[in-house]
Order: sequence, then C-alpha cells, then structure tokens
Amino acid sequence: MKSKEDKRQIVHLVLGILIAFFAWFFQELVAIPLFFGIIGLIILSHYPEFSVSKFLNNHFEEHRKTKMFQGAIFYGIGILPVILLIPFITREVGCAIITILSAGDSFSTLIGKRFGKHSMGNKSVEGFLAFLVSGFIFSYIFLSSVFWAFMLSFFGATLELLSPKHLDDNILIPWGLLIIFLSIAIVGLFWYD
Repeated sequence: MKSKEDKRQIVHLVLGILIAFFAWFFQELVAIPLFFGIIGLIILSHYPEFSVSKFLNNHFEEHRKTKMFQGAIFYGIGILPVILLIPFITREVGCAIITILSAGDSFSTLIGKRFGKHSMGNKSVEGFLAFLVSGFIFSYIFLSSVFWAFMLSFFGATLELLSPKHLDDNILIPWGLLIIFLSIAIVGLFWYD
C-alpha cells in the first residue's frame, strides 16, 4: 500500500499538471478558483472536525509539525503570482514553472526517498536528478525550447536542493523561477518568444 506521502505527491503532481493545462487555456482567470481554493483550505485547517478536513487529513496529510494543509496552501500561494503574471511572462513560461514545481517536487521526493544513496545535505543526488529530468520533460511540453526547459528545471532543482527547512519549497521554487526568468528577460540576454 502506498504511504500518505506517496499519495500526497501523486495528488501534487496530477493537480499541478491540471492547473497548468487550465492556465494554458484560461490564463490568469485560473487565479480566481485557485484563490478560493486557498481560502477554503485555510478555513478547513481551522476546523479539523469537519468531515472534509478529516478525510483529507486521514488520506493525504503526514502528521508533521506543520499546520493542517500547510503544503497545499503554500503551493497555491506559490503559483498564484505566476498565474497572475502570465500576461507578462507568457503562458508558456507560466505553465512551465507550475509543471516544474509539480513534477520536479513530486518525482524528487518519490525517487529520492526510495533510491537516494548519495546525500547532499538533507537531499540526495538521485532526488536532484529526478527533479531536473522530470521538470525538463514536463516543462518542455509547454516551452518547446530545450534551452529554457533545461535552464528553468536546473534552477528549480537547485532551489529545491538548497532550500532551507524554514522556507517552504512550494513558495521558494515558483517565486525563485519567476524572479530568475524575469531577471534574465530584463537584462535582455534571452527573451522567450
């Protein structure tokens, strides 16, 4: 049987890819249901006795020292600015950042925990490579640019690897990739078209 962490990572992957595809078609309008989803999870986190809260908690939450649904809430907060900035960064880049977070984070956890033998701090080389490869594959679907798919996936994997424990990677990775992309674009070195 799959652990709660495995189920959580699979949901993370599938929902992230679905959000990216919805963002592809509806662009920044996806921010509206995402915003209400975040608010709903915040409310549910304060009412653990609700049947929906119990169900989600029993099936997907690892009982760590975090608030209920904190990872999902931070995920929504992390991708919200990416979605809102789609008119400025292009839908290709916005959707790629979302899939890099979703695929990279999910595969790095699933592979790193199972097969990680070469430690890099509290992460593993295998998890880093799983993030890089899965982020590249999924982002290339939207970007159709080997250069940008690799660069954004590499920076995403690096942010995941170096992320401090007190800063949630669901915020750090999308915001970091957004800042990196905009910095490169502003400098004028490469602008994705």
